[in-house]
Amino acid sequence: MQDIQINEAEIEERMKMLKQTKVNEQNERFTIDKEEYVENIADKSSSLKAHIEDIKTLFGIIKDKEKFKPSSTTIALIIGTLLYVISPIDMIPDALPAIGFLDDAAIIAATVEKIKVEIEKYKEWKKMNS
Repeated sequence: MQDIQINEAEIEERMKMLKQTKVNEQNERFTIDKEEYVENIADKSSSLKAHIEDIKTLFGIIKDKEKFKPSSTTIALIIGTLLYVISPIDMIPDALPAIGFLDDAAIIAATVEKIKVEIEKYKEWKKMNS
């Protein structure tokens, strides 16, 4: 099998683009409607399976955004990231067996790292409001 590597510059460039995702009701609704789909592919993909809790947290932030009040940049980055995972067209095509979701996993990891402070605040908020 061909050795696939995703370099940090590619991820950083993609992250800049994701931060500019147009956030509107249609994109939010489409993303939320795909939650079960994303969780299903994450459960079947060894690369994404390690990020299943992060994926659930990202969806949770979107669904709770009116009460939790994350920054607009965070919302754009989360929606952009989840749309990236949903889309089969990305740096490594999702249809490639065993390696198709490596880039999706890298994007999720980078997003979680970029918004880790807000994720921690969300988890605390969630504990206090459950």
